[in-house]
Amino acid sequence: MNKKIIGLVLVGLICIGGTEATSYALENQNTIKKQVKISNGWSKGYDGKWYYYRDGAKVKDKWLLDNGTWYYLTQDGSMKIGWLKDNGKWYYLNQNGSMKIGWLSDNGIWYYFYSNGQMAHDTVIDGYKLDSSGVWVDSKKSFEVQVLDLVNKERAKVGLKALKLNSSLTNVAKIKSKDMHDLNYFSHNSPTYGSPFDMMQQFNITYRAAGENIAAGYTTPESVMTGWMNSPGHKANILNKSFTEMGIGIYKGDRGYKNYWTQMFIGN
Repeated sequence: MNKKIIGLVLVGLICIGGTEATSYALENQNTIKKQVKISNGWSKGYDGKWYYYRDGAKVKDKWLLDNGTWYYLTQDGSMKIGWLKDNGKWYYLNQNGSMKIGWLSDNGIWYYFYSNGQMAHDTVIDGYKLDSSGVWVDSKKSFEVQVLDLVNKERAKVGLKALKLNSSLTNVAKIKSKDMHDLNYFSHNSPTYGSPFDMMQQFNITYRAAGENIAAGYTTPESVMTGWMNSPGHKANILNKSFTEMGIGIYKGDRGYKNYWTQMFIGN
């Protein structure tokens, strides 16, 4: 997998599927009634849930393969979202109903799903140990905190004070990483928010000194920190004595470099 890193510093004053439908309306002085006749495909019900029709009838209580993607229809026919236990195996359905494959972060806890959608457990995936409940054993300590620990270890080696994790700055860094993934770019300058310093100001982050490191393609805190520390510009940001706080945002996606990392530093 290709990997990239860039560093920057500034110090200053500063519808699912196709549906065939025919509608009929009956109206009088007091009521309006609508009936919808569905032949085949997806239809969104009055309850806001999605249903799938085959030969005019709802598909219920089974898996559905549609255009190469698996979905699950519940007992009332509605499209399942979230966790599902089927025949003793756990699955996860994304917000669009599609069956999850690969890594999933749910409330800060990481899980892995095989290509058949089943949750992995009691095994090692990509070097990460999963316990009997499918949880990555180190995921309770988030990637963000792990990066912070690694940064502060490097600063301690040269006698610098530890950086504090700034939750507001972390939120901005997460948004930046997701923005790079979603818009398929890798740059300090965002098409959405402008420069890192413009972006910080848009989110009401104040600073006298600020910097940013970005990286893409790395899969672990250790590997991305090695990349940054082997680059003079990134290392300079990490060891900048003017910085006192840091935000770290990681986005794990399914396009481009897939994993996008953003470090934002400030000093006041």
